[in-house]
Amino acid sequence: MLENITTFNHVLTTPLQTRDGFFVTPAESGYSVEFKGTAIAEYQYPTGAFWRSEQGLTIIDSRLH
Repeated sequence: MLENITTFNHVLTTPLQTRDGFFVTPAESGYSVEFKGTAIAEYQYPTGAFWRSEQGLTIIDSRLH
């Protein structure tokens, strides 16, 4: 199981919802953590656009040292 938080809503096909401080259970079956195709293309390691950006390259560089 994967718990997601609202900071990832922009990459999920069914964004997490909260009501009165609680997670709203998805109406569809499953865990509601399917990623958008655009997000997969952007964040796929190491070929995604994110990993070629300044932020991504900084993360990669810090792991090499």
